[in-house]
Amino acid sequence: MTGPLELGATAVFSGEWLEADSGPCRYRVGYTGVLVGGWKWPDFDTSLTVVREMCAEQDRQRDANRAFHAARGLAGADLEQAVDDECQRLWLDGKVLVRDAGGDLPARRIEPAPDGTYCIDLGWPWRIVDATDCQQIIT
Repeated sequence: MTGPLELGATAVFSGEWLEADSGPCRYRVGYTGVLVGGWKWPDFDTSLTVVREMCAEQDRQRDANRAFHAARGLAGADLEQAVDDECQRLWLDGKVLVRDAGGDLPARRIEPAPDGTYCIDLGWPWRIVDATDCQQIIT
């Protein structure tokens, strides 16, 4: 990747929570989208296909965290709290993307735009990455 991208550019987005454990690629997965803005981290528009995979990846991450903490003796509400503290919930409620940050924070609901795309402005530290640094690209 060379230089900053302009708004409207198509890019691949990933983050440190998606880093690969080993191998030649830095990230397990990258998601394609169109850069639309952002303050601290990039916001991007993307497809329902990408959103579904983001939700599935978040579920896998939560399952891995749950197994990690359960192996260390946490159970019940304490286990779920540990998982929630480390990994936010992300799911589709019909066609609405929902992010639950936990605690007293309100859930973030993202409805699709008329063209069917979703603006991913979750406040997560997304990075614009080189596609060759990803084991898998979801488009």
